[in-house]
Amino acid sequence: MTGKTSKRTSRRGSEREAIRDVQATGRRLRKEYRGVLMDRQARARLQRAFGLAIAPSRHRRKAGRPRLMSVDIAEKLMRDMARMHPEWNRKQLWHFIAPNAIPGYDSMDRASQRTALATLRGQYSARLRMRRGRRKKTRRSIVRPEQH
Repeated sequence: MTGKTSKRTSRRGSEREAIRDVQATGRRLRKEYRGVLMDRQARARLQRAFGLAIAPSRHRRKAGRPRLMSVDIAEKLMRDMARMHPEWNRKQLWHFIAPNAIPGYDSMDRASQRTALATLRGQYSARLRMRRGRRKKTRRSIVRPEQH
């Protein structure tokens, strides 16, 4: 039977080659590090290291706290709306952003809405401060007028 080989068989062929290579590498390492492999714990560590070396890399979670979705939405809306409506002041922008960024904002009573808005504004400004980093305080020389 002549013709193309299916992807399935070609994938298996490369898989077989990979298995042979791994086995050959394992044999070579056993010969090379025979003394180290006598220790049971060292062998277990080496097996784990070898497995990790050939395993696909796993995406690790970013360090730190996960980001708040409401602050992400507020940040994007603030940027977009400030560009679209440069004549609006911050209060007007926040009154547009709040119902879109805070889940359940419309069903809250007025006091809860104010509290949620104040919390969101605080979180938003904290994120901006974190992004900017702490500014270094510089000493300014005080210029004193000459005394006559």
